[in-house]
Amino acid sequence: KKRAKEGKEDPARLSERYGIAARPRPDGTLIWIHGASVGETLMALPIIEWILRTDKTAHVLVTSGTVTSAELLQKRLPARALHQYLPADTPSYAEKFLGHWQPNLCLWLESDIWPNILRASKRREIPMLLLNARFSEKSRKGWAKRPKTAKALFSLFDVTLPADNAAAIFLSEVLERDIETFGNLKMGAPPLPFSQDDIEHIDKQIGKDHIWSAASTHAGEDEIILAAHCSVLESNPNARLILVPRHPERADAIAQMITDKGLSFARWGQDAPHGAAVLLVDKMGTLGTVFRASEIVLMGGSLLPHLRGHNPLEPAHMNCAILSGPYVSSFENLYRDLSTLQAVKPLNDVSSDNIAAHVLNWLSSDEAHQRYAKKAQSFVAEKQEIMMKLTERLSAFISAKNRLD
Repeated sequence: KKRAKEGKEDPARLSERYGIAARPRPDGTLIWIHGASVGETLMALPIIEWILRTDKTAHVLVTSGTVTSAELLQKRLPARALHQYLPADTPSYAEKFLGHWQPNLCLWLESDIWPNILRASKRREIPMLLLNARFSEKSRKGWAKRPKTAKALFSLFDVTLPADNAAAIFLSEVLERDIETFGNLKMGAPPLPFSQDDIEHIDKQIGKDHIWSAASTHAGEDEIILAAHCSVLESNPNARLILVPRHPERADAIAQMITDKGLSFARWGQDAPHGAAVLLVDKMGTLGTVFRASEIVLMGGSLLPHLRGHNPLEPAHMNCAILSGPYVSSFENLYRDLSTLQAVKPLNDVSSDNIAAHVLNWLSSDEAHQRYAKKAQSFVAEKQEIMMKLTERLSAFISAKNRLD
């Protein structure tokens, strides 16, 4: 209830957090997929589509824990797929949830571990797969202090597919058997969707040339980025910035920062004079359109030491030249590979002046930024086979007797 007052829960759907279903269970096979937040639920979409293509009688239940993920899924889920909030992790709420939904299979994305729900699922003999398992260094150290608990919980999964070598080594030590690295499913994700109407909306608000964007920014990064844009404008008055905070609820505070900098700006969906210096995007589900409209993308979540980075493959699909700060531990191997190929430009110096210098360099030379963009696009094309590997593993659990042609 406290979280609901803070805007972190949907008051109208709070009963789902107590394990009380908001709708009846569909007939037939029900496959349950859980992803904590936006990143995991986006990763689930191609898996959901494959399941529904493979078994035309199956339904998919997707659970998550954030309001933003629920809003996104409401727009993106196909027919025969539905969303509920994951109940709070108590034995009674878990039993209510599982007693109603009675899933035939559970796919757990990444490492959002809730012991009571997992144990209750195991008692009901629901097969459980841990997909794209990843652990931060802090998380691994935390589990290492409780090795028996870690083994008891991770042993509940019938299959574990680590996203990277660090996760594979950790799980091998915890489970006392060899676990091989499977690969990061986010590498196999399809391009984000975009809307031509929204592209035209961006054109109407800020134009369509000399556009760079800062995507999925966190508190503390926006000040650096806005200062960089002020420097960019001194040399290139036609430059335009699209600023997309990771959490849209911060948009009002960012709008005040933009005003304090003396910059003209427009907010997504609002009429504004054509040619505003900044477009502030406070709407979920727009990143595909933003990347499509941008020549250069600075990936947020990477400029400050307490942050861990965001997925660079999303703008790579859209022919963008990508800049990043050094704090990308969640995607460390991926950024390293892209950097080696000169498909991403990492910036160890994240001062506003240095960011502005790189943006100006690329805005002034189509050849320079297109070279990076094309290499990034080639890289993601080579990574699409990971979804094929996953569907081969899932085929043992998903009935193909009703496969669609």
